[in-house]
Amino acid sequence: MTSDPFPVAIRRMLALAPRRKSVTLIILMVVTALSEGIGIMLLVPLLHALGPSGEAFGLPLPALLGGFVMLVLFRTALLALQTRQSQTLVHGVVDGLRADCFDALLQAEWRWISQTRASDHASLIITNVARVGMGLQNGLGMIAGGISLLACLMAALALSWPLALTAIGGAALLMLIFSARRDQSAAIGTAMGTANRALQAGVQEGLTGIRLTRMWQNEDKARAELAASMHHLRRLQLEHLGQTSRNRIALQTGGAALLALVIYIAIAVLDVSQARLLPLILVFARTVPALGSLQQSWHQWRHALPALTEAEAFLGAARSVAEPQAEHDAKRLPLKRDIRIEGVSVTHEGRQTASLPPISAVIPARTTVAVTGPSGAGKSTLADVLMGLVPPDQGRVLIDGQPLYGEARIRWRRSVAYVQQDAILFNESIGANLLRAAPDASEEAISSALTQAAAEFALTLPDGLDTIIGDNGVRLSGGERQRLALARALLRRPDVLILDEATSAVDPANEALIHRAISALHGQMTIITITHRGIMADRADQHIALLPAHQGST
Repeated sequence: MTSDPFPVAIRRMLALAPRRKSVTLIILMVVTALSEGIGIMLLVPLLHALGPSGEAFGLPLPALLGGFVMLVLFRTALLALQTRQSQTLVHGVVDGLRADCFDALLQAEWRWISQTRASDHASLIITNVARVGMGLQNGLGMIAGGISLLACLMAALALSWPLALTAIGGAALLMLIFSARRDQSAAIGTAMGTANRALQAGVQEGLTGIRLTRMWQNEDKARAELAASMHHLRRLQLEHLGQTSRNRIALQTGGAALLALVIYIAIAVLDVSQARLLPLILVFARTVPALGSLQQSWHQWRHALPALTEAEAFLGAARSVAEPQAEHDAKRLPLKRDIRIEGVSVTHEGRQTASLPPISAVIPARTTVAVTGPSGAGKSTLADVLMGLVPPDQGRVLIDGQPLYGEARIRWRRSVAYVQQDAILFNESIGANLLRAAPDASEEAISSALTQAAAEFALTLPDGLDTIIGDNGVRLSGGERQRLALARALLRRPDVLILDEATSAVDPANEALIHRAISALHGQMTIITITHRGIMADRADQHIALLPAHQGST
């Protein structure tokens, strides 16, 4: 992407915006530029009117001045409209690209997501896409500046074509000299993308592990790691700023020398009249800073292009592993008879042995099944397969005889609820957390789910269901968080409830409460509990024992 010429690259950026908005903006740029060229040309009769006759082209000076003021007012209004249209288009592209990246992530296969780093996705969606917007803003600025320069040069050609050609040649030479540095901006832009991802990852990991950091008294190490990431990013930013400043100084100096040369030729060689010379000086005086702005925008553009490359690569990768999608209103796939697991195995990328060795089993509907085995035997992978999150590499899963693949995986998830070892809760009210699982649930259904999960404590809090629980439910105890997660799962009225080490991190009292609640559900739904040990394994109707790949499973 970074090697694409400007017309190709800007077209790819503008393809992210509605075509009508892009065309409207270009038309505004052209009309605004033409109004500037006309205003410069109008200076010639105005200067003639300052002579003895007091008029030009048969028009008195007040009429000429009035027309000039109206033209400036018209151009100012056009500029304001153009700026607003440009910002609206850029914001639309940024928001649309962020939504596309997030949507691609939501629809990607879970196996691909689990093998990537969440902080990299966050950095891309927040930081890199913002850089894409900055690049588009500068690209549009170059188009507007280029059209405006073209209008001014057309006016200059009409006033004195020898001087205009001299200025054009000098400007082309200046831009050619600076074009050799364009790849440096792209290289710095790529490096800054990497630095931003590293900083995002460091901050996220630091916040996640802040409790352990304090317990291990590793605060100095954490500060040093964050400082190193920030220093590297700031060094790149200062390098980019320094390069931009040096280019600006050199370009403005060269532009001033070119302007001086043009004025000398106009006076000493071509003997241009004062009425034509002053508008020409105005044109060339505006051209020098305009060239500087174009050069600066060009470097910002090149600096931002790697961010678009990364966003496009991410979208391509995520969409290449997108799950088959079911219709939004497609009915859930119910479980009435049994779940059949036929020779299912899963091998994750980078591992020589299977994450889930071949396994076959039949799970009758409305029974309780305990899946046991040592760490690394594939218990959580089996849960992912049974939820339809991960398709098996070998074998198949059948729901009442229907193979679980394609859109059936999505429909099946609507019949499954999942509670994991570390409950994921959001920094909002208890009620809002529950409604994430079933947005249309009634108060009666919420109360019933809380009772079934032994989580009635939520109703007795001073603020009840409006209680804010903090990041990941930090204001609640571990047992309370887990019981709320169970209530949220039950609110979905699932056919299958999967509990992945759901009680391994709670105290015995809460473990007993959760086990009694789950035991009361026996026969109402299919319960698959993944555990190392515990009461649920003893009370299960069926056991599935998983062993490491070299030992097999039973």
